[in-house]
Amino acid sequence: RYVERPRHVEVQVIADAHGHVLHLHERDCSVQRRHQKVVEEAPAPTLSAKRRNELADAAVRLAREVGYVSAGTVEFMVTGEDAFFLEMNTRLQVEHSVTEAVTGRDLVALQLLVAAGRELPFGQDDVALAGHAIEARVYAEDPAKGFLPQAGRASTVRFSTRTRVDRSLGSGEAVGTHYDPMLAKLTVHAATREGARRALVAALDDSAVFGVRTNMGFVRRLVDSPEFAAAEIDTDWLDREPGAFAHGASDPALVAAAWISAEPHGGDPHDPFAAGDGWRLAGSPAPTVLELAEGGEGRRCSVDRAAGTVTVEGRSFAVRAAGAAPGAIGLEIDGVHRQLFVERQGATVCVSLEGETTVYSRPEPFAHATSELAGNGSVSAPMPGTVLSVEAERGAHVEVGQTVVVLEAMKMELALGAPAAGTVEEIRVTAGDRVPLGHLLFSVAAGEGDGE
Repeated sequence: RYVERPRHVEVQVIADAHGHVLHLHERDCSVQRRHQKVVEEAPAPTLSAKRRNELADAAVRLAREVGYVSAGTVEFMVTGEDAFFLEMNTRLQVEHSVTEAVTGRDLVALQLLVAAGRELPFGQDDVALAGHAIEARVYAEDPAKGFLPQAGRASTVRFSTRTRVDRSLGSGEAVGTHYDPMLAKLTVHAATREGARRALVAALDDSAVFGVRTNMGFVRRLVDSPEFAAAEIDTDWLDREPGAFAHGASDPALVAAAWISAEPHGGDPHDPFAAGDGWRLAGSPAPTVLELAEGGEGRRCSVDRAAGTVTVEGRSFAVRAAGAAPGAIGLEIDGVHRQLFVERQGATVCVSLEGETTVYSRPEPFAHATSELAGNGSVSAPMPGTVLSVEAERGAHVEVGQTVVVLEAMKMELALGAPAAGTVEEIRVTAGDRVPLGHLLFSVAAGEGDGE
């Protein structure tokens, strides 16, 4: 039977070698992309008391029937009045932290306890639920590009200090391609689901990663959505609306980048000619005019710091300094308080706002001419990885989008297609090659040739 729009609900069990099998209630893991969990919560927000007890009893019976000893998770697909057994994971799950939050039990310690042959120190009646917990997984991936895994070196990593954070990445450390791209998980706990949801939004606002793209902005937007707030979600939710929460740069981020880029810096602070603040002998300081590019698209900005305005392509924003958490910058943009994190890297300014990190650059004057001379038929590796196969030969005719090279990285296969119809001009790799980020893989000469 095909189950439409199910919820993914799992029950945490723990069993010792002395015949005691207990459940620690359930979790809802329905928010998924590419069939992998992104956000999990406990307890499941839409279960009736009757269904909750039925699933818990079924999980305990299964563990008891097979003589299971350890911590484990029994997973179900739930829809309407039906529930279907999916699988049992004989280990602790990534999302066990939400169960720890609502039960007050240390699952890692309990797993070690029963592995040592000891009895569980409490009974089923001692396992009570307290409040609501939500966990968000932070991945090195680009939601705007189909959740393509990312790799590189994280220059700065900052996670909120107001919540539980389990992480594998610190500032200056590299994200590789040999493992799952999960970098961290943030777990919040509050008296109600709405309180936990708001706490998670705040925790993501107070976190930033520079140097490697992550899904934090994406997660922040989905957790802040009306659908999630109303718990109107299922396992197909994100697949039905793949671009709903994947947008990139926002006007407030661009305004902040322009404001910060126009800030006087460098040189002798007592030398008016080195201040860079638009000072002139007569009249008010001149606005600073600059172009900021994100993703290749440049936008003209005019910053008048004396008047407290930033004008972007004719639209004016009122800007003034505001309070912020330690290490952050606070700006009030058109009356709305924004907390952001900033990192300057040469000609670029990186802005992290509401979990989303955007990199803005000051275009070089001759960059456009250079790019025209270089052409656009070359395809480079979007991440470090291994070449699985080469699907076309030099001189072959290919159609636009036709697969030429297949790359494997972070447990994913990525088919790289021809950027235009034409002739394969050059193949720089063979199957089995390890390639770094940005390595030239192949090039196609646009045209209508027959391949010979």
